[in-house]
Amino acid sequence: MTRIRVLRQILDRMVLTKEVWAAALTGGSMPPMDSAPPTDRTPSAMLARLERADAEFHGVLKDVRNRSAWDDTFVDALCEPPETFTFGGMFADVITFNAYRRMLAMDALRSLGAKVEGFGSPIEYVASLTSASDQ
Repeated sequence: MTRIRVLRQILDRMVLTKEVWAAALTGGSMPPMDSAPPTDRTPSAMLARLERADAEFHGVLKDVRNRSAWDDTFVDALCEPPETFTFGGMFADVITFNAYRRMLAMDALRSLGAKVEGFGSPIEYVASLTSASDQ
């Protein structure tokens, strides 16, 4: 398997995970799990998919944060059979697996010769936001 194909699969899984959780949280329909069609796996198509899913996902999480409802539960009707999760547990799951996939993607990019700064740490991200707002 080529390095580019591996990177594309990692990125697609990151996007698909966000799409699935966004659908579960908003009552949307399940995206195809057998991998997106090739036209949906181009960098621009994956970015568009991620932006849509991310907006839906963050809308729910902002509401949960504002209500301090991390221990509240929701039913994920997309599971077979449907399962009940807490918002906090779901969020922890997303953070954990996305962090791992983000590190894999960064390593894959480096192996392809891309210049990738940092380690993908949330601390680095928050620091970059702070430094950008200071300028």
